[in-house]
Amino acid sequence: MLLKKFYGRRREFCFFERHFEERRILKTTPDTLYRESDLYVVCDEDGNGDDSAEELFAEFERKAASALGEIITAVWNVKIPH
Repeated sequence: MLLKKFYGRRREFCFFERHFEERRILKTTPDTLYRESDLYVVCDEDGNGDDSAEELFAEFERKAASALGEIITAVWNVKIPH
């Protein structure tokens, strides 16, 4: 959810790294970024996964996506978010 909000018009991920010598917004594709799936799946001794935490975070993400979208849209349009 968060990465999608930072895509540019060409489906590039825009980011800023303060440690780089050249201080500007840089772009890359989402496929080049580090991503991990099932981060919050807990496995028991038999290897069975419990993804209830993933489901809980997904529900929170759905609720937060709208508000975050409004903030990011305002920033892209160089406006102060409400």
